[in-house]
Amino acid sequence: MIRISFRTKIILILIFLVIAPILLNGVFTISSSTKFLEERAFQNLKELNRLISEEVESFILNGFKEANSISQNPILSSQKTSIQEKEKEIKKIVTISGVFQNIALLDPSVEILTSTSPEFYERWQSNFWFLKSKKEKKIIMSDIYAYSDFTKPVLDFFIPILNENNEPYLFAVSQLNLDRVLKLIQNIKIGERGQAILINSRGEILAHPYKSLLFEKISPDYPLKEAQTKKEGKVTFTFLGEEAVGFFRVLDKFQEYPGYGWHLVLIQPKEEVLILAKTIRNQIGIFLLFISFFTILISYFLSRYITNPLLKLDLAAKEIGKGNFQVQVKVQTKDEFETLASTFNEMARELFKFYTSLEETKRNLELQVKAKTAQLEALNRSLKSEVERQTQELRTKVQELESSRVAL
Repeated sequence: MIRISFRTKIILILIFLVIAPILLNGVFTISSSTKFLEERAFQNLKELNRLISEEVESFILNGFKEANSISQNPILSSQKTSIQEKEKEIKKIVTISGVFQNIALLDPSVEILTSTSPEFYERWQSNFWFLKSKKEKKIIMSDIYAYSDFTKPVLDFFIPILNENNEPYLFAVSQLNLDRVLKLIQNIKIGERGQAILINSRGEILAHPYKSLLFEKISPDYPLKEAQTKKEGKVTFTFLGEEAVGFFRVLDKFQEYPGYGWHLVLIQPKEEVLILAKTIRNQIGIFLLFISFFTILISYFLSRYITNPLLKLDLAAKEIGKGNFQVQVKVQTKDEFETLASTFNEMARELFKFYTSLEETKRNLELQVKAKTAQLEALNRSLKSEVERQTQELRTKVQELESSRVAL
């Protein structure tokens, strides 16, 4: 069985009593701070997401409002005004409102009558949203898509302009000025590397600071279907090879106008979210090392303070066991150890007195025994002489009697 010294036991006990609570408290602090920081990050992302969502919704609603104004514009809806007047009017709308970047007027056969920009052209005759607007005779907003350059996403409003028979005789294709919304999303900075991402219902990126990622899938592990059902909430997934935490909100409706299930996702690298927790963990680690060193140092000196008097008493007890009753223990601690040492010294002195007295008694007894022995020996010699004398006298008398008998 392993024998552990008392000093070692004291050191281990003190280390356990001091360091164990600090270690447990440190683990609890790190765990609770990690949860708190994650929750705080989610709350911040949620609030920021709400503000940006309101901006996006307000922008889209302005688009619908302006589209309604175009559909009811007297110059555009009048069949008596010339194409030149209509062209002047749409340029005026683009310049003054700032909501639309380009407007093109089409006839029912999808021929371009006029446009605010010669570059604003597409194969609208096969455009899904244009055909839907033509069929339903109402304003239709497209999803965000790209038709020539994927780095320049567009969103169009298809606006039927009805005649007196409630039939569309013109169509205004109005390209929403997405720069405001896209720049708002692209310029969002959350911490050092946090960002905002707008994706469509298929998980394709519509707005992101890196245009090279546009129309790429956001992530294989982004919970697209679950998010579509929940509408908003926390999300954790891998983005660009890094674990990210975030908050999403599904923009599937703009008041009474339907949307296309866009997801506004605000994310932040998990490592960045927990950087404060890591700092706290490092600080606790340094503090724990300092406390451990300090505790070991204090434990060592405290154990010496406790065990040194005991060791002195142990050595003194062994000396007494060898017969050295004059041994004295010097302990000057001004406490119970000094009292114990004083009591031990008093006991040693009493033992010495007793031993001295015992030795004196022993010597006296030895002297008395010698004296008695000498007396006995003298008495024995005297008795022996007397016996010999008496024996000799007896022999003489016997011889005399024998001689008398022979004479008779």
